[in-house]
Amino acid sequence: MLKAVVKKMVRKDHWRFLSWYRSYFGLPPAIHAYFHLLWNGGIGCAPNKLTGGSVFLRPGTTDQNVYHEIFIEEEYNIDLGNPKFMVDAGAHIGLSSVFFASKYPKPIVVAMEPEASNFNMLLLNAQLYRNIKPIRAGLWSRKAHLRIQDSMPQHGVSVYRRIHQAVAFRALEFATSCRTSMFHKSMS
Repeated sequence: MLKAVVKKMVRKDHWRFLSWYRSYFGLPPAIHAYFHLLWNGGIGCAPNKLTGGSVFLRPGTTDQNVYHEIFIEEEYNIDLGNPKFMVDAGAHIGLSSVFFASKYPKPIVVAMEPEASNFNMLLLNAQLYRNIKPIRAGLWSRKAHLRIQDSMPQHGVSVYRRIHQAVAFRALEFATSCRTSMFHKSMS
């Protein structure tokens, strides 16, 4: 009875987020997460078990799926030895960048994301990591001006199209972008 009443009072996307949160972290943390949602304009958070801190997620989007992949299933928990430099091309909201910056605090992690709402979340998630360098750009086979034709970040789908006018974001050429000097210039 109480659950039905509360469910009617809570936004649908928030309810799904809280149900997901409760299933992994328990009821008291889910209640805390709900207050966080309310206090932070609908932005949720989930634990980064590598640091004891948190990462930020948008309810009703694929952010929870990506979080699950990286922090619950630990699909990225591989031994990379002693990397000196990392590139997260298509960084989405920065969860993999945060994971690698937490696991490997010494190398610079260049996090590239062209889609605006994802990039804003990337900035939020990267703010505590001095070794993450966010760049709003895409990676393409050559220098080009691209725009997102059909962006549905809530479904994790973005379609990119090469254009000649109305630049929405820059696409860095893969061969050039992999050079450290190019990134140093971009981050200055």
